[in-house]
Amino acid sequence: MRITLNHFCLKQVSPKGLSWDHCCFLIYINDLPSHIPKNIKVKLYADDFKLYSEIKSEKDCIELQKAINNAYRWAKDNKLEFSISKVKVLKIYNKINFNYEISGEKIEEVTNIRDLGIYIDNRLKFDQHIAKITKSSFIRLNNILGILPKTLPIETYVKAFKTYVRPLMEYSTENFSPKLEYLNKQLERPQKSFTRRILRYKYKYQKIGYNERLKRCNLPPTNIRRIRTDLMTTFKIIKGFYKIKPEQIFSKPNRNNPRLHRYQLFKKQAKNNHFFSHRVIDKWNKLPKNEMEKINTIPQFRKLLDKILIAEDSNL
Repeated sequence: MRITLNHFCLKQVSPKGLSWDHCCFLIYINDLPSHIPKNIKVKLYADDFKLYSEIKSEKDCIELQKAINNAYRWAKDNKLEFSISKVKVLKIYNKINFNYEISGEKIEEVTNIRDLGIYIDNRLKFDQHIAKITKSSFIRLNNILGILPKTLPIETYVKAFKTYVRPLMEYSTENFSPKLEYLNKQLERPQKSFTRRILRYKYKYQKIGYNERLKRCNLPPTNIRRIRTDLMTTFKIIKGFYKIKPEQIFSKPNRNNPRLHRYQLFKKQAKNNHFFSHRVIDKWNKLPKNEMEKINTIPQFRKLLDKILIAEDSNL
């Protein structure tokens, strides 16, 4: 359940440029979760908030509807308005037919939705998201190569690619990194096109394979970058660089394997083992014990990953 609030505006601005209307709005909205039943989960971000719950019976649907009613009543009491047209329901693997309402209007049920830049569907698949970011990456790539002269050094094109195109492909890959081969190939296409086109400027009549093009451009395959991101995020969680407790995401084994490093994680049984918290564990536990015992900072860990991933490709 995604809800957007509108019509909250103050005109004062602080000396440092921080808008007071944003601060006051956050003060307002941080009170909202206290009005939602404890069995309903709430997530807040700026003017968006989400209500969600595990639905096993119609009783659970009624509880979620009560939470919606409470949220709407809270907004009215605080002189805020819902943007009702933006309120959506996404049912994930749920077959119970229940129509949710807000202010007497039926809430639109959708099969996919964009949340914080990520498209997700009602089967927890990211095919649509991958298709969209691939398309966006090609558009930006074409714009960049259309603007830059064809006489620049290869390093300049690569720097432009890393700065303007790669962030589109890598935003929040911890959430959507695909398991299926055809999706991995789809995500690789913009980089394949980029390396082929810029090397054509320098070597017009040579057919150069993709692996060789990567070497000449000093670029890793995109799947290696996603593995690297998974491991970097795990390190930041385990070492406390994020404001999230490791036990909320991972489990520690009852007894450590003496052959593995001291930060080893336990892999639970799961129906789908490609969620971030499962797919990263084998790679994480295989990191070299001697090196892991010495590492405490992000730059140190990044340097270790670069050395391992370059040397072993994706066979970590």
